[in-house]
Amino acid sequence: MPEDIELESATSLAVTLAWVAGAIAIAYVVGLLVPWVLRRLGRRSASVLDVALLTRTPFRFLLMVMAANIAIRRFADPGASWRSWVDHTLVILLIGAVTWLIASFVKVVERRVIVKFGGGDEEMTDGDRQRRRVRTQVTTVRRLVIAVVVT
Repeated sequence: MPEDIELESATSLAVTLAWVAGAIAIAYVVGLLVPWVLRRLGRRSASVLDVALLTRTPFRFLLMVMAANIAIRRFADPGASWRSWVDHTLVILLIGAVTWLIASFVKVVERRVIVKFGGGDEEMTDGDRQRRRVRTQVTTVRRLVIAVVVT
């Protein structure tokens, strides 16, 4: 009888891992497609292009963590011995992924503000004090906002 329980437990774990792997693979493909679509739309809008370029990796990571979390909650046995620490690890990863995505959006805002008020990416001379001041202020605010988000 204990062999039947062990076999059932191993089968349940294998099925759960297969669902998790499938969910992560689908999330990865969706994470590739969404930035691709945004880059296509970004041909007309620099803001959309910045979102596509600066948030693609954290967005993809967030999708994969969410997919793994959903698959574990849906298909894993709630009484499994490994379930509690896996759930806890996935929540920590989810918090980290959301933080990373928010920080990436802050970088998008920083880039747009610098382009609008700080003279873009062109070379600056010593006479460009206003542009340098705007860049410094925007960079400082970005670092402060990211520190607050991470905290």
